[in-house]
Amino acid sequence: MSNQTRWAFNFQCDLTLDDICTTFNTNGPYHWDVRENYIFGDYLNSRPEDGLRLRVHFFPQAFVQNKSGFSALLELDQDSPRTQDAIDNTFRKLLTQIQARDIKPVEPYD
Repeated sequence: MSNQTRWAFNFQCDLTLDDICTTFNTNGPYHWDVRENYIFGDYLNSRPEDGLRLRVHFFPQAFVQNKSGFSALLELDQDSPRTQDAIDNTFRKLLTQIQARDIKPVEPYD
């Protein structure tokens, strides 16, 4: 398995997870799916190409009850032809489409 560059954000948004998924898919360039996980609850997932994974989680999650809003985790394999800056800029443009606010970088999480 290759090394990854990982970075994350917390943000606030008035839309539901389903509405965010619809908006992200409408505005591209990535395809998003709603997934479910015992630990993370419902979340959005995109794997648009090998070596790139994007997730958006809604709080509160199953074991994280003291937060509200959303978090995003972005993972890029270091041998990917894409750059962190390019992926970050694309994702931030998507955040403007959902009128995300209070966007704050946080430590990547699992």
